[in-house]
Amino acid sequence: MKVIKPEKKPDVTAALREAIICGQLMPNERLIEVELATRFGSNRVQIRTALSKLESEGLVVSEPNRGARVRAVTADEALEITEARAAMETLVATKAAERATENDIARLRNIRRRSSRLFRPQWRVAHRDPSHRVPRNREPDPGTLELAGCPLSISGHPDPGPRSKIPCRARDDR
Repeated sequence: MKVIKPEKKPDVTAALREAIICGQLMPNERLIEVELATRFGSNRVQIRTALSKLESEGLVVSEPNRGARVRAVTADEALEITEARAAMETLVATKAAERATENDIARLRNIRRRSSRLFRPQWRVAHRDPSHRVPRNREPDPGTLELAGCPLSISGHPDPGPRSKIPCRARDDR
């Protein structure tokens, strides 16, 4: 007797969470169930369940007779997040420096050298007055952008796409 396993349902909650965290769904953006069901290959019942879970996580706000929206972060919350992140990044950088191998150090020096070319401003004089120096737009170094994992458009500029095609690193990709 052959056992038929049912198709695994897509994890709509995880997909919606990632879309919010990665900025594919913007703060205060209205979340329309029919559109989300189409986008995520799901149905409205699964979308409603996912929105309810995300509301309990604080990522979505629902209002009676108005529907659901992506919750906006307040200025105070943004400040708290920035401060916590700065503290954690300092600790992580310290540990990484303690454990760095010669190969790691050489790779970091190469990244620094390549990125300094990308961010080195070129100056031009504005309004024929030498005291008004402003940075001139530059073509980004494709090698540095590639190293950073940033996709390029045909023109060589970073390609933000309709929202952003830069891969989200919200999940731990170990």
